[in-house]
Amino acid sequence: RQFEKKLNGKFIFIKGNHDRNNSLRTIITKMYLHYGAKDICMTHRPENADPDVPLNFCGHVHQHYKIKRLNENSLIVNLSVEVWNYYPVSFKEITSAVSTFLKEEKKAKPEPIGQ
Repeated sequence: RQFEKKLNGKFIFIKGNHDRNNSLRTIITKMYLHYGAKDICMTHRPENADPDVPLNFCGHVHQHYKIKRLNENSLIVNLSVEVWNYYPVSFKEITSAVSTFLKEEKKAKPEPIGQ
């Protein structure tokens, strides 16, 4: 927990699969928040994400993906350090990456025939 002294902000820990045997004492396994006009669900494991929330954050999947779609209306963002160059990321960086993902997704989607 030495990193806390080096970072700004308030820390709320969401329990992960390795947190049974360390000094972290949290009962939080999922957290919802409204920030920057966005509803967000945060959880350690992606299978606990909420497909009814537009934006989900998780950390368990390490380097498997950075952002992917859960369904037509919901995305999940992997906040594992492996996909963010081993540095903490700001909310602004996350939303910028989400915007880029959505733009690329839109470019890749073919126009329906007849339009």
